[in-house]
Amino acid sequence: MAPSSKSEKDGNKQTQRKHKEHVVKLLNRGKLSGQYSQRLFRKLPPRVCVPLKNIVSEEFLRAGHIFLGFTKCGRYVLSYTSDCGEDDDFSFYTYHLYWWEFNLHSRLKQVHHVRLFTGEDIYSDLYLTVCEWPNDHSKIVIFGFNTRSSSSVLMNLMMSDENNRDIYITIASMPPLRPCSQCCPPNTSTICTGSGECLEHGYMLSTSGAGGRIITDMYAAVRAFKTKLCLWENQMLQGNPCHFPCCQSIKAQISTAVFPCAQFAEKLSVLAAEFSRRFADFDAQKCKFELLSNPFAVDVENAPTNIQMELIELQCNDTLKSKYDAVGAAQFPRFIPDTMPQLRTQAAQMLSMFAALIYASNFSPR
Repeated sequence: MAPSSKSEKDGNKQTQRKHKEHVVKLLNRGKLSGQYSQRLFRKLPPRVCVPLKNIVSEEFLRAGHIFLGFTKCGRYVLSYTSDCGEDDDFSFYTYHLYWWEFNLHSRLKQVHHVRLFTGEDIYSDLYLTVCEWPNDHSKIVIFGFNTRSSSSVLMNLMMSDENNRDIYITIASMPPLRPCSQCCPPNTSTICTGSGECLEHGYMLSTSGAGGRIITDMYAAVRAFKTKLCLWENQMLQGNPCHFPCCQSIKAQISTAVFPCAQFAEKLSVLAAEFSRRFADFDAQKCKFELLSNPFAVDVENAPTNIQMELIELQCNDTLKSKYDAVGAAQFPRFIPDTMPQLRTQAAQMLSMFAALIYASNFSPR
């Protein structure tokens, strides 16, 4: 019912003004202290509350979609599904991430989806964290790690050590906010839903950090990829794209003289140069990596002088050599005796490099 007098109208306006000022004060106080009052958003207005069942078809809820929330842009709602085979002991989990276009007055519309952690054998259920860069809305990071082992005895034995839990990371491109001429055919839907996305809107990178892996494993992977780039460039200069199936099919359709092998080789050369630049620190740490991966094979004369005496004692100790063969490079540093403090410190510094890398990957969780 409308107010019956001017005084009542003025009273309502004053109340609304005080409420707005109160909210602004609480927000400013939160910026200064880093803590917000629990009473600030205890109750949301009904007009901004939408039940999930009203905007999601029941078939998707029955299919096991787990909804994570909105993207930073507010246009999309994210969900994921997990699926496991029927074999309790040796079945693999597969994960898919879905983008849904949000409209307050209609049901969610699926516009994009990708398979997460492609190429990885995942033996147990994962806890997923979705991250976005503060100033870059073109890609999204999905970070997954083990939360519990399988119900089977075999998998419990494999996953019992918390320090050996596996982690998985996927970086995927976001769907285009506006129609893209490179990946969306004209006169079709304004949002790409097919598999013909361009490189900007269709790329995806997946990696993993399996339990027991250390920084030297990453160094080995970097060296291997640099060697592959060198091989691909040389073969492309010779007109032999044997490791690129798409290039092979294109070359078979057109004349060999027309196929731009030199252009592709130049792109590979640029990629190799950029890769070497970004991982230049790895080359500087080469000696330390070799010391961590196999201290018994390191040439003492080429080792840092502060660890040479301890390194000689280590290499001449048959008990420690047997322990290294039994537990491997990742677990061996914990068995280095206190009488070798320089070696222990060196190993701890190198092992912490991989731990810091994993921690940095789990930023800005949603």
